[in-house]
Amino acid sequence: MKSGVAPGLVERVAEAWSVRTSLHQSPDTDVYRIFHGRTEGREGVSVSRVGSGAIIEHADALSDADEAWVSALRAVFPFEWILARSRMHNSSRPGVISRQLLWGTVPAEGVVVSEEGLRFWMQPNSEGHAGLFLDARPVRRWIRENSAGRRVLNLFSATGSLGVAAACGGALRVCHVDQQRNALETACENHALNHVPIDARDIVRGNLYPHLKRAAKKRQQFDAIVLDPPPVVPTGGSQRPVGQDYPALVRLVEPLLAPGAWLLCLFHQRGRPRTACEAEVLDSMSPAEFSVLWRGESGPDFPEVERSVPMRATAFARRA
Repeated sequence: MKSGVAPGLVERVAEAWSVRTSLHQSPDTDVYRIFHGRTEGREGVSVSRVGSGAIIEHADALSDADEAWVSALRAVFPFEWILARSRMHNSSRPGVISRQLLWGTVPAEGVVVSEEGLRFWMQPNSEGHAGLFLDARPVRRWIRENSAGRRVLNLFSATGSLGVAAACGGALRVCHVDQQRNALETACENHALNHVPIDARDIVRGNLYPHLKRAAKKRQQFDAIVLDPPPVVPTGGSQRPVGQDYPALVRLVEPLLAPGAWLLCLFHQRGRPRTACEAEVLDSMSPAEFSVLWRGESGPDFPEVERSVPMRATAFARRA
């Protein structure tokens, strides 16, 4: 990492911190983005509060020295630890996250954080994702407010935060489906943290495509389905689809949606307008059966100039 301090780092971090006062003052939230470099002065760098610590995520080498970041961050809050994480490029292990401790000691057992009263397990020292997508906070809030009495299917569930939000909102049943065993184990831990039990049969590890086909053959029905595919969806077959593969996925989930159900889709494709993403979904199912119920995007701690860039979510309601 370079030595020295690029001009204005301390001031930029302090300014970013000051515009998030409502988050700092929230008694039940201690995990959120505190510095969004793309629009706040350091392209390729972001900083998140994770309980009593901070995680710096960067694409390349930090443009400021380690001690400069430590000084800038501890000037606004007495962080107990500060960790820098970067995806390793041009390595024999693509996708692996490199970690460098800049301050203090990260708890080896991980960190339990709170978001609007929900509790989640995070592992800052993990070689993969730390365990919670912070930009989805508004989505978790909406799911929590719209899941009472519903049977919820959470696809591409990862560590289960969206399904946990549904369970805490009074869902009758939540089923998580994902390919990663470690992520599903964390989903179970997140359920336990929030005192919302889950049946082991509702933790499904495997490829979504055959799972959804089997569910349709069994005539399974859900009152809510969450679709949160990664930017490029692995099918497990010989071909790798372009994008989030919504046309194929929506055709598979439509038979599982009960009358009056909602389908929540999260869009992560940069450069595509929301209208195009929504049209792709509606064109892939019976359009007369569905209408837009809700639209959301990442919160104010993810400021963007181009509103097509951040995470966007749209819920579609099926006619009762």
